[in-house]
Order: sequence, then C-alpha cells, then structure tokens
Amino acid sequence: MDNRTSTYSPAFSIVSWIALFGGIATYLLGLWNADMQLNEKGYYFAVLVLGLFSAASYQKTVRDKYEGIPTTPIYYVTCLAAFVIAVALLVVGLWNATLLLREGANKSLI
Repeated sequence: MDNRTSTYSPAFSIVSWIALFGGIATYLLGLWNADMQLNEKGYYFAVLVLGLFSAASYQKTVRDKYEGIPTTPIYYVTCLAAFVIAVALLVVGLWNATLLLREGANKSLI
C-alpha cells in the first residue's frame, strides 16, 4: 500500500491552529456582544458547531480517501451536505436578521 502522507511545516500547522481558534473566538465574541435574544444566539452557535464538525469531518474523509483508507461514499456526501446546509443556514439567518451592520459583518467573517 502506498502511503502518500504529506507533512506540513510546524509554522504552517501553528498558523493554521491560530487562524482556526482566532476565527472561532471572533465569531463567539461577536455573538456575545450582539444585541439579540438568547434563542437567536443559540441558533448562530448551533450553526457554528454544525459547520465546524462537518468541515473537519469532510476534510478527514478526503484525506483518508487520498491515503487509500476505505471511506464510504454516503459519509463523504453527508459531510459535504451538512457543510453546505450550515453555510445556507448562516446566510438565511443573516439575511433575515435585524442586526446592526457591524454585527452582520462580524458574523459573515466565517
């Protein structure tokens, strides 16, 4: 079996983790400071969690497929569909929300 694993430099890995946690922190800080009801904040938090899980799971599935590890097509498609749904829910929520411009721009950073 041909293992085509690619290694990244430590600097790339560190910057990637900083970008991930920085994006999450920015999103949550904007959500915390937003003037909206708790159920709306819960909606945006749930969309964040769904998007993060589906993106990480999709990325892992693609990497497994690249390395020759068997993956099921249904899981691959399900992860992609969940990610698209999370983005669509975020767009629909922001489109219909009554937010200040700075709050809407903060949430669209994702």
